[in-house]
Amino acid sequence: MKPLYLFLGLCLAITPVEAQTPGVEWPTSTPELLGYDSQALTILNEFISENAATTGMMVVVNGKVIHSYGKVKQLSYLASCRKSVLSMLYGIYVDRGKIKLDKSLKELDIDDRQ
Repeated sequence: MKPLYLFLGLCLAITPVEAQTPGVEWPTSTPELLGYDSQALTILNEFISENAATTGMMVVVNGKVIHSYGKVKQLSYLASCRKSVLSMLYGIYVDRGKIKLDKSLKELDIDDRQ
């Protein structure tokens, strides 16, 4: 089974794939068909309901919803999440050595001045 990563009460399975955009309805699949464990997601639901003020969450793998929790169609206020989202997006590439965090912006030839 593939690991599920827990970030600030959110469960995200991060696997780089070609971008897929759902239509009006998101296609679904069972966790097991995509290599994940339904029992782990049930445990996550219990953890969230007991420990977090999360209104809703979806676990999407290869463009298919394998799990949802709460009111996923309800618009929620979200603040101070930029670092967490970037960490989730970049973490796997850092782990695989494709992105080096020990280099300075100058070493990467990045200049934030106009």
